[in-house]
Amino acid sequence: MKTAQPAQVSHLADAPASSAPEPSDTGATRSNRALAQTGIAARLDARPIIEVRNLRKEYPVEDETVVALSRVNLVIPKGQICCIFGESGSGKSTLLNQLAGMEKPTRGGVRIGGVPVSRLNERELAAFRQKHLGFVFQSYNLLPNLTAVENVAMPLMFRGVPKAEREKAARGVLRRVGLGHRLNHYPRQMSGGQQQRVGIARAFVTKPEVVFADEPTGNLDSKTKADVMAMICAFAREFHQTIVLVTHDPQMASYADRIVTLLDGNITSDCLNVPASSVSSTSPVVPASPNAPGTTVATGKGVTL
Repeated sequence: MKTAQPAQVSHLADAPASSAPEPSDTGATRSNRALAQTGIAARLDARPIIEVRNLRKEYPVEDETVVALSRVNLVIPKGQICCIFGESGSGKSTLLNQLAGMEKPTRGGVRIGGVPVSRLNERELAAFRQKHLGFVFQSYNLLPNLTAVENVAMPLMFRGVPKAEREKAARGVLRRVGLGHRLNHYPRQMSGGQQQRVGIARAFVTKPEVVFADEPTGNLDSKTKADVMAMICAFAREFHQTIVLVTHDPQMASYADRIVTLLDGNITSDCLNVPASSVSSTSPVVPASPNAPGTTVATGKGVTL
């Protein structure tokens, strides 16, 4: 297959899905039927936006070869909030790096919107990320010498949007995350929770098709964690965006439509979930233990795929 050129990745939403076979119809049908009342099933009918096929990643360590991912297969539909859940060393961060094109696989590959991101060169990857992907980081990754507005407007600058227009858009999304009073503040003048809200605004200001959130609440207190996750989910629902959330925190995983558990580089569980925001009970929805493959989640409301 030929390497995609920038012109070929400029309209991700219109890109054809891979011709690779879909997951088991039996599992998908059962999941949709069981969760129809939650509204999740409607989103699962969408064509795949992310496809991972036979993905393997090895790292040479002295005289040994460490297998970080072992033949991972995963299909994520458009509009789904999918959590990659696992303990430290499970392979979840490696999988995120593969999905975002940060590293090349040893074998297999990743497609986003039909585009083989694993085969793009660095220039093509940079253009692809600018147009189609958003990122929320655990450590915020804000530029210290830029204000909140300037940080949020940065992705639009890379797209060539005029300054007045991009800063207007940045102010609008900052107000939506409750920072209308912090528009001209620098990161050092904001709390951790406020900095992460700026990070969320920056990730969503371009309305990307896919947003990768890498432990986005890792440095926050429990109340702020809930606020941050509610914001991420609200944006995703409104704009029908796909979220890939990577976390080791069961409470954060409970916000996802689906929880994929990794252990030692393998998927041990893949379950649909009733998101925390959809559950009236105050009890948190937690995923299965990483060493309990096939266990359902969400107090009996999950469905094993």
